[in-house]
Amino acid sequence: MPATTPCLPPDDLPGIAKAHASPLFKKQLEMLAHGQKTAAFEQVDPSALAFVTALSAHALHNPEKGARIWITHPNPRVRDRIAAETDLWDIHPLLIPDLPDVGDDEITAAPETIAGRLAVMNLLCSPAPPTKPQVVILAPQTLSDSAPSPRTLRDSALKLSLGDDLDPDLLEKQLTGHGYERVTQVHAHGQIARRGGIMDLFSWHASTPLRIEFFDTEIESLREFDIDSQVSIRRVKQAEITLAEAEHHATAVSYTHLTLPTRCH
Repeated sequence: MPATTPCLPPDDLPGIAKAHASPLFKKQLEMLAHGQKTAAFEQVDPSALAFVTALSAHALHNPEKGARIWITHPNPRVRDRIAAETDLWDIHPLLIPDLPDVGDDEITAAPETIAGRLAVMNLLCSPAPPTKPQVVILAPQTLSDSAPSPRTLRDSALKLSLGDDLDPDLLEKQLTGHGYERVTQVHAHGQIARRGGIMDLFSWHASTPLRIEFFDTEIESLREFDIDSQVSIRRVKQAEITLAEAEHHATAVSYTHLTLPTRCH
């Protein structure tokens, strides 16, 4: 990876700028910024890991190109804590859920787990935004978990926007042709329901289902809705649908090479 210029963290983030200049962290952070792919922070109290994560991310952040680092930790509670606390230091956390233990043949991953993993991987197919650093948080073994390849995930994506001209009959045919099940009411991933000019669908990668309202062939409204109450909860201007449940021909490591391939653990 070509060398980059170390970036100074924002002065208004509590403690970040001061710690960035301390001898304890300065050398490690500069090595990361100049191309070292991995840093090990082994003697950090779990309560401080979110801070160290933010420190590393801001050291690598480029206002023009953004930054994305990968943090691994074996303890799920610690990972959850890192994800919850990094927002305090202007970081966008991307937490990849764990799969069940492969040694237990009776356990399969919950649909919400699969959806959560696909949602993060879908974001990883795009460059890191320049607005704030991204931190991908996962268990060490998750790096070797089977996953759809980035190309497969990109090729199976269908983007929708308000005002798009799209025949709902053709969309329904396209979705059912890619494995979506037509039902009277959506309650699980990979399902669609149709009521006149309104189509509900739950994409394979989404955390919430989507309600599309058509005026003839024009998309007039896009809304996310609650799976239990079926009530709309948020209007959106754009949405993305994963057409097919992507086959797993790669691993999570495939996504570390799409942007800055840095992992801290």
